[in-house]
Amino acid sequence: MLPQTILSAAVCYIGFSNNCWRPKTLVIPPQPQTGAASYISKGSEGPWDGPKSSLINSTNFEWWYFDARSQNGDQGVAVWFMNSNPARFGLDLPASNWFIFHARFLDGEGIDVVVPAGKAIINSFGEGSTGLWQGSGSGWAGAKDLSKFTLTFDTAEARSAVRPARDSEADLMNIGGMGWAISVPAGRSIAHVTVGEKEVSFTDGRGYHDHNWGSSLPAWLNWYAVTAELGPIVWTAIEAYRGEQGGYFKNAHLTVNGKVILASFDENSVAIRPWGNGTQYPPTGFEPQPLGITITFDAGSEGKYEFNLTNHGTSPNLPIGKGLAKWFGKVEGGKVGGEHYRGGGMFEWLDLAI
Repeated sequence: MLPQTILSAAVCYIGFSNNCWRPKTLVIPPQPQTGAASYISKGSEGPWDGPKSSLINSTNFEWWYFDARSQNGDQGVAVWFMNSNPARFGLDLPASNWFIFHARFLDGEGIDVVVPAGKAIINSFGEGSTGLWQGSGSGWAGAKDLSKFTLTFDTAEARSAVRPARDSEADLMNIGGMGWAISVPAGRSIAHVTVGEKEVSFTDGRGYHDHNWGSSLPAWLNWYAVTAELGPIVWTAIEAYRGEQGGYFKNAHLTVNGKVILASFDENSVAIRPWGNGTQYPPTGFEPQPLGITITFDAGSEGKYEFNLTNHGTSPNLPIGKGLAKWFGKVEGGKVGGEHYRGGGMFEWLDLAI
């Protein structure tokens, strides 16, 4: 196990969570370590976007996720910086530090690339962090107050710079053995990405960033995660199916003009259903791919909200668990009986059963 190194103390910074954290550097070796891991489970215990696991062994995991898309959802990029035994996700890779890169182009085509790396070097300062996955030419740099993130890629498959910035409140959730910190529920983004002869390019897009870690992956047979921004409305919706005996895990977070209208884990708070190509719910496999989804929120006394997301193109099947798919697309909708808006969103499907 390579040691965690504490760098020289900096001037106290009153940051995102009103905490003062000294700069630290954590070096994670490219192979699983022995021993039991301990975890940070509260925002008061360490930097908001800093590492939450003391080490990465053969069973636990940690990752940082970012995406950036055009306003109308016709192009976008997403990346997962992973610290985990790849066999936990059904992958055969030579290293436990790796990342997933996804790009969606204007013509509707998509590409997924999984890249193994050497050491992962993560620096934390204030509430922010930077990460470098050595040997992959890829990483991120976040401001100490979480106001800006810059992502860079320099591989044979992709060369890019993506910059999402936080412009609304973040949230933290813990789900069984998994921790979840959302640093950028909605932000402005700029992207210039070249993959072969194609590119993703926009200057007034939208971005999202979260961070997960833990000792065990939830036993979800079907995971739908959707984020969108249209007019004054920003929302995140998650619906995970646990099987006939397990019921559902759901999370709904909806704001209008910056005001939180709904923040709930109640099973009745949100419903996400696929449409097109004869798709069923729950899905029975990666195919057929839906053409889009409907999302319904029940905000109680604040009313009901309904949205429709139309996928832009099809998604490659990344063999994470039984499958991982990512779409960007156009979103329409609003409050039932009220004004409707148009914008863009992201839709992710995952089956974690292996």
